[in-house]
Amino acid sequence: MAKWDGTDGETKSKHLWGYTLFGPAARACLLSLTADIHGAEVFFIVAPDSTSRVPSLELARRHYPEVPVTGDLNGHNAFFNSSKAERLLGWKHPSGS
Repeated sequence: MAKWDGTDGETKSKHLWGYTLFGPAARACLLSLTADIHGAEVFFIVAPDSTSRVPSLELARRHYPEVPVTGDLNGHNAFFNSSKAERLLGWKHPSGS
């Protein structure tokens, strides 16, 4: 799990504690240039874990209490789902970076 500074304030909540390392981001860009995709596609290119030491489900309840949780926020799972990038580009961000 990547760490910024251990705080979970309003600024980080607006970014949903997400991050992307430069190497995996560059790899996603290169893969998108050679992918067998016709037209435009939108992808989340985000690490599978959060930057917070606080478990993701607790963060969701603390910062967004009225928003229903529909994904897997167990442990430090990311609030983003990058599975489309994995499926269409063959891209995957390493976890625990």
